[in-house]
Amino acid sequence: MYTINLTAAQVKYQNQIVTTSEAVNRGWLDSLVYENATWQTLDIRNGSFKSGGSYWIYALIDNVTLTLVGLDQQAQQGMIRRATHDSRFGIAIIETFGKNLNWPGYPDWELRWMNFNFTGDRTVTIYHATYKPDASVRYTIFLDPDTNQWSGWTQVFP
Repeated sequence: MYTINLTAAQVKYQNQIVTTSEAVNRGWLDSLVYENATWQTLDIRNGSFKSGGSYWIYALIDNVTLTLVGLDQQAQQGMIRRATHDSRFGIAIIETFGKNLNWPGYPDWELRWMNFNFTGDRTVTIYHATYKPDASVRYTIFLDPDTNQWSGWTQVFP
């Protein structure tokens, strides 16, 4: 058993990394959860868990690893993963990572960003938005310099 923050957790089994919800769907974790001094059946898959809450969860199979991942690290991973889906992107420029946790006009969202090398000796910024009430809801977007249009928000999955 582990105490974890479900919105900042990843579950690993045999080189596969998924969310806690997907781990329940795959039969890696039980949905019987210890919360507020009682055992309760909470359905992770429909968002019954409170964002930022701490829970005890049972693994149903051996060698399952629960890992806490900070929101900054999750955002960096999400942006890097987004860049890998477009061959024009090169290496992330980690030192350009920035964030605005009080995004003006969007009080329920946190904004993070990082620059990447891009074809034609250009630099492109990928932005990452995290929904404060449920940090598992995350999206990325970038301004495509070839079309001068936004790529559209793409949901981030582990």
